[in-house]
Amino acid sequence: METPSLIEIGKLILDYALHLDWTFIISFILLAYGAIQLKEKEGLKMQTRYLVALTGLIYGTVLAFLRDYSLQQIDVLFQSFVFALVFHKLFIDKVLKYIQEKISTKAGI
Repeated sequence: METPSLIEIGKLILDYALHLDWTFIISFILLAYGAIQLKEKEGLKMQTRYLVALTGLIYGTVLAFLRDYSLQQIDVLFQSFVFALVFHKLFIDKVLKYIQEKISTKAGI
């Protein structure tokens, strides 16, 4: 059995990423941040992870019905939802926290 090369693995990852619904991913992340800000402003008692998941499930469901998606398109939408959750938590959240720390340090807060 031959092991795949790094180039083959890279092609598979790139192919996977290109088939995701990036419009959904970006708009979902923005909606999630809006929901988090609303939660903090209104003092809601729901945990953030559940709020983000609920926002994504509702948004994805509404989007699937509005766009009249087939089963294959719903599968891509679900994969995009899972990817957005992981991408947001592992990358975007860390970058934003780093930026906030830098701003707070410079402002002396």
